[in-house]
Amino acid sequence: MGCGALGFHTATALLRAGVRKLLLVDRDILELHNLHRVAVYTEAEALAERLQAIDSNAEIEVHVIHFGPREAETLVPKADLVVDGSDNAGRTITGDRGDPPGEALPVRPKRRLAALGKVRRGDGVLFFDVEGISFTVFPDGRAIVKGTKDPTRAQALYDQFISR
Repeated sequence: MGCGALGFHTATALLRAGVRKLLLVDRDILELHNLHRVAVYTEAEALAERLQAIDSNAEIEVHVIHFGPREAETLVPKADLVVDGSDNAGRTITGDRGDPPGEALPVRPKRRLAALGKVRRGDGVLFFDVEGISFTVFPDGRAIVKGTKDPTRAQALYDQFISR
């Protein structure tokens, strides 16, 4: 999962090492702030196309989705090996944010976010406003993203500002 720089190089190495069936999962869109670290477009289809050029006999299954706990239940049993090449390594499948119980977000991310925009807490949630986008982040990591109607952009903004 994750088809950016780490996922691209890992998938390519696995294919060249003889793995002939790969399942690629990534919902990322190419963004200007990612350009310095991606080898191809971060979309899973772009990586699949590149891998097919290396080995046209390889079976490449592509899922352009956000990889969360529900998706893990379906996709992980299909795999012999899961490689997390996402920007949020270790947190993607479980949703584990490492937060102390009862905290909307730990103090460190709150301070990090405060350097980027307006942050406030209230009734167990964290509110964060940046670049015309408003986030309401709940203790379990779920969030409401206001300021865009595009679900892909909302997920990218969540990943950029909240889940890191």
